[in-house]
Amino acid sequence: MLKARIFKEWSDEALISLGEPQPFLFSLAMDWVDQLDKAAPRITRLHSPSQVGLLKNGCYGIYITSHVLKASDPDTEDDQIIFKILRGPLHGRLENTTTGEFIHERFSQKDLSSKTILYIINPSLQVNSDILEFQIMDPAGNTATPQSLELKWSFFEWFQTEYEVCENVGLLPLEVTRRGYSMDSAFVGIEVNQVSAVVGKDFTVTPSKLIQFDPGMSTKMWNIAITYDGLEEDDEVFEVILNSPVNAVLGTKTKAAVKILDSKGGRCHPSNSFNQSKHSAWGKGSGQPLRPGSSSLTTSDSPGLERGPPPSLTKGDALQGFDPTDLSQRKMRTHGNGKSYHGIVSLKLDGDSFSAHKLKAKLSVIRQPQKTIQVAELPLADKVESPAGSHFPRQGLEDRSCPAGWHLHSGYCHTLVTQRKGTWTTATRACREQYQGNLVTVFSRWHMQWLWDISGRKPFWIGLKNQGRTGHWEWIGGEPVAFTSWKRGPPQHPKPGKNCVLVHKRGQWQSKNCSKGKAHNFVCSRKLQM
Repeated sequence: MLKARIFKEWSDEALISLGEPQPFLFSLAMDWVDQLDKAAPRITRLHSPSQVGLLKNGCYGIYITSHVLKASDPDTEDDQIIFKILRGPLHGRLENTTTGEFIHERFSQKDLSSKTILYIINPSLQVNSDILEFQIMDPAGNTATPQSLELKWSFFEWFQTEYEVCENVGLLPLEVTRRGYSMDSAFVGIEVNQVSAVVGKDFTVTPSKLIQFDPGMSTKMWNIAITYDGLEEDDEVFEVILNSPVNAVLGTKTKAAVKILDSKGGRCHPSNSFNQSKHSAWGKGSGQPLRPGSSSLTTSDSPGLERGPPPSLTKGDALQGFDPTDLSQRKMRTHGNGKSYHGIVSLKLDGDSFSAHKLKAKLSVIRQPQKTIQVAELPLADKVESPAGSHFPRQGLEDRSCPAGWHLHSGYCHTLVTQRKGTWTTATRACREQYQGNLVTVFSRWHMQWLWDISGRKPFWIGLKNQGRTGHWEWIGGEPVAFTSWKRGPPQHPKPGKNCVLVHKRGQWQSKNCSKGKAHNFVCSRKLQM
C-alpha cells in the first residue's frame, strides 16, 4: 500500500499572486507498507526419526531435529515458525532438553534446529513406533495442512527364555530377535551369568560379547559350545543376559536360562529332553553348528523344516540310518578350512558320497585333555515330490491338516504354483480367485528358508508390496512386517512400477515391476482352519 504526502513549497497565495500557472517545485514523500502476509509456512523435510540414544538418566530417547523435520517461510524467522501439537505421542512423551519440561502444546523450528526436542521411549510398553500429529503456523495466523510424524525403533530380546540341552549336544545356538524397525544398524551386548555351570569347564562362549544387526536383519544366533566330560553329575545352569543396546532398546525377554542335562542321568532320551513344550533348544531345531553371530539362510540351521530332532548320543549308540561298519571303512579328513572353533574340528568322510535318498552326517570331534568326544549331527529330512509339483520336506507322517497339495508352516497352508507362471499382479489374482488365499506372507527367517527350499531354489513371488507411499512396504494379507530379507535393505525410493517383491538368489528379496516383465512361480497361502 502506498501513502503519499504532498508538501507544497509555495502557498496558495503565492500561486494566485503570479496570475498565471507557473511551474513550481514540491517534495513527494512515500511510505511503503508491506503487503499483508497470507502464505503459510511449508514443510520441506519430513522423515521418520529412528536413531535411539541412551540418556544420562538411563532412559532411551529419539531426538527430533531439523534433519528429519523442517519447515520454512521466507518472511518468518525460525523461532516464529510454530509447530502446534494436535495430538501428542501415545506411548511416550516429548521433552525440551534445555528446560527439562514436557512439551504438550507447541515447539518451534528453532527448537528443532538446536536439537532440544526429545522423544522419551516408555520401556514398559512393548511397542516400536509412535505418532505425533501437528500443524505449522506463523505469527500472522497462517496455518498449513496437519501432518503426522512417525517415530520408529526396535527392541532386542531372546526368542525363548528357557533351554534344556544334553551335555553332548555340541554347539548350542541361542537366537536373538530384533523386533520393530530394522532398517538401521544396531548392536546389543551379552553377559553370561554362571549359576551352577562354569565357563571353560561346562561350556565355552565366543570372546565377542557384542552382536551386530545390519539393516534389514531381524534375527541372529549367538553360539555356545557345551562341554561333554562323560562324568555323571548334577544338572548345571547358566544364564545369558542381553544388555547395552545401541540404536535400540531392550524388550522384556532379556534373560535366557540354559540347563545342561547330564547325559548319564537317564533324561537325555529324545522323548523327554527334546520337549518343545519346555522350549528345549533341539526341540526348536538347530541343525549343524553356526558361525558365531551367524544369520545366514542356511538349510541346516532352519528349524522351520518340520523334522524330528536329532537324538543325543551316548556311549554305544549308533547313528540312525547308518551302518556302523560303513563308517569304519571310510577315512576322515578335515572339512572346510581345517581350523577349529573352541576345540571343535569339523571332519568329513572320504569316499563316495551318500545318494540323495540316504541320510548324511557330519562328525565333529571335541578334544579335551585325556578324552575325545564325538558329536554327530543329522541332516535335513529327505524331500518328496508333492502333488502340487513342488519339493516339500518329508515330515514322517503325512500332514492331513491342510488340503491335498498344501503344506503347513507357521500356521498357514502353502502351495507352490509352477504350471501357471505370471506377473505379481496375475499371481495375486490367481491366489485370491483360484486358491482362496493370498500371495504368501513371510514371517521369519526359518519360514523364508523353508519357502526357498520348497520352491526348488527358483525365483517366486511373495505378497509384499509398496502401498503407494515411498518405501512403505506392506503384506497384502494385512500381517505386520516382522521379517525382511532384502539384500541391501528395502528400496527407499523404488523405481516407478517396481513396487512388488520377487524372491531370487539365496532367498534374497528384490523389487520388481508388478505387472510387466518375466513371469515367475508363486506361492499361495491361507490360514489353517482349526
